[in-house]
Amino acid sequence: MDFYTPSIYCVMGIDPDLFTPVFAVSRISGWCAHIIEEKFAEAQPKAVIYRPEAEYVGRYCGLEGCKYVALEKRE
Repeated sequence: MDFYTPSIYCVMGIDPDLFTPVFAVSRISGWCAHIIEEKFAEAQPKAVIYRPEAEYVGRYCGLEGCKYVALEKRE
């Protein structure tokens, strides 16, 4: 996504000198949340990437993969 962001900024009329500050400002809340988790919330003893737990509930097609069925032919 960040590769295409400068093109969007140009269309929006943002000066190229402001690309980096706009990028940083848009992510500061996430960076601050991560620092708070690490420093003040007694997070994991070892630094880890925080990800929500998820369990896949879809149909598993095995190692071969699923076969594509056209939308019109699906039940």
